[in-house]
Amino acid sequence: MPQALEFDRGLPMTVDDFMAAMCQRRPAFLGLSRHYAGAIGEALERVGLQDKRKRRMGALSGGERQRVLLAQGLIPAPQLLVLDEPMSALDEAGIQVFERLLNDWRRAGITVLWIEHDLDAVGRLADRVTGLNRRVLFDATPKAALTPDRLLTLFSTHPRSLAP
Repeated sequence: MPQALEFDRGLPMTVDDFMAAMCQRRPAFLGLSRHYAGAIGEALERVGLQDKRKRRMGALSGGERQRVLLAQGLIPAPQLLVLDEPMSALDEAGIQVFERLLNDWRRAGITVLWIEHDLDAVGRLADRVTGLNRRVLFDATPKAALTPDRLLTLFSTHPRSLAP
């Protein structure tokens, strides 16, 4: 999932159209299959956007578009999710949705790899933290990873090696 979705806001594409284009493996002119209509409805409900299915993507707020991207990542049920700052454009309600989904994914055994610069969120939500700055500097639990010394090394211009 990208940080933000860039597209022509004048494009007359509804949330349903967008979800179908991303999830369905048949030509758009054939319409939405019953299977995908149900799956899209469930995914949008999980992110709190079930009432926005017929709205144009261009009319949604940035946070709502991020939630559509989260919903798109639920179809089909993933084994691995790669997310680039998924909370960056979310409002408070969207952050709560993301945190709930993250807990659901954890319980389901789904691996989530996400890039995040909000260290409070990392400390609160992550099981493991890997610090990267030109190379892997550390890989540890949030408590062990988010120490002043490790953060200084992580965000410095010339990172030094850290013992695990």
